[in-house]
Amino acid sequence: MSLIDIAGLEDDRLNKLLQQLILALEILKSDKIVDNKRVLCQINQSTADIIKEIAMRIIGLILILFSCEALALELPVDWRLPTEKEMTTESPLKQARIESDFNQDGKLDHAFLLKSVNYPGEGLVVYVSTATGYEWQILDRVEWGEEYAEAGLKMRIKIARPGRYNTACALGYWTCGPEEPAVLELKQVAIYQNRFDGAIAIWFWDKGDNQFKKIWLGTSGDR
Repeated sequence: MSLIDIAGLEDDRLNKLLQQLILALEILKSDKIVDNKRVLCQINQSTADIIKEIAMRIIGLILILFSCEALALELPVDWRLPTEKEMTTESPLKQARIESDFNQDGKLDHAFLLKSVNYPGEGLVVYVSTATGYEWQILDRVEWGEEYAEAGLKMRIKIARPGRYNTACALGYWTCGPEEPAVLELKQVAIYQNRFDGAIAIWFWDKGDNQFKKIWLGTSGDR
């Protein structure tokens, strides 16, 4: 698997890849039998711990490199890319950028998790193609307060695949209605957002209104 292949993985698959690496190191340390052959290990505890730390930093750097194409773009005013530390401070490792043709116009769109330069906070920001060219749109933002000035990324994003999704109203959070169906019939790829508070939403492109719309799926505890 190349670095490009790894960079394209979603964050859950990256975590699995890292877990496999750590498991391999544990096997080496414990001198277990693998495929009926004893693995002779000269790696001590401190060396293995160092390798684990290096592995985590490599994954973090890969995630940042995956976002660094954004450096060719002029980011929206008051926003910046997250640092390596901000992406890896809290588990699981964060993916700061996803891309797909969200509005189905044949052009690639980009969704970013960006940090504010004016206050401790972050936002879900998209770079989407329009009839007159690309433009930045801020879909969601949160301000933490000065006591969380060093906080890492809290949100998580990934691609939402076409399919049927039970919504928050179907789970009893509130009454369903015309703009809040019990089941979201997603026809095209969209943005799956897991917020800092565990609330989960899908941002999809509404062709009729020509804009992104959000529908809540409940919380991570409902999954």
